[in-house]
Amino acid sequence: MVLTVFEWLPLVTHVEAGDGDQYWDEEDGQPRNVWRFSWRLDGVSVVPNGAFPGGSVNIEAQIVIEDGVQGEPQALGIWVRDPQNSASVVGGSSGFRGRAFDESMRRLREEVTVPVRVAWFNGDAGGAYLAVSKNAEGSWCFREYASTGEGYLGSCGFSPGSINRAVQAGLSTSYDPATDVWGPYSLEIVTQPHVMSVVVVTSAGESLRLATSAAPPETGIAERFAYIGFGTVESSFNLVALDAGGSEVWRETLGRAAPPPPPPRGGRTPSP
Repeated sequence: MVLTVFEWLPLVTHVEAGDGDQYWDEEDGQPRNVWRFSWRLDGVSVVPNGAFPGGSVNIEAQIVIEDGVQGEPQALGIWVRDPQNSASVVGGSSGFRGRAFDESMRRLREEVTVPVRVAWFNGDAGGAYLAVSKNAEGSWCFREYASTGEGYLGSCGFSPGSINRAVQAGLSTSYDPATDVWGPYSLEIVTQPHVMSVVVVTSAGESLRLATSAAPPETGIAERFAYIGFGTVESSFNLVALDAGGSEVWRETLGRAAPPPPPPRGGRTPSP
């Protein structure tokens, strides 16, 4: 592996990784004295896989460290690139950000339709509620709104008319790694039209049943929705769907999610 960059950068808040996409920004805006190192190893043989057709790849490692400070670096990244296809890149990083990813997130948050309320939180009209809207990426997203009207981006990726299972649920919670404490759970649920109610059953035997609700007719959305909140669970819980006659048409066991990634700068992303 060859050292390709050995750079001293005094009093900076921004460092380019050199590929036109990846960069590091100091989140608190405080200038820092940093070093940037980059190593490259070309012509590494790989067997054909889902990421590369085979042949050889180039491996690049890059690190940004603060001068005189021990511990974790400001940024660290390792990327594997196909020399025959500049768009084919796999790898991971901590601290580096990508402009392509930033643009994708911007389009994810950019609404092209007005959010429409589809469900009240735990069925309590007048309180918090769940809305749906279409974004610039072409996918539909949930928006969670507090009773004060403040909204946050929820899960994305469902497409009205294309739900191929009785229930599609997005599970969210909070996690404090310092105390290993989980916050309350919430479920953003979209169902096929024949699902009239959903039931959450925890391992402790506690259950919460909630009727699904329809989107306003003018949206043209046939699916039904529910927005459920409940306390923490030790391991897993069951989500059960019932039709109009009370018969079970779907059952799914959901496990406790892994600790979520750090929130974006500024915490949760408010809706416009």
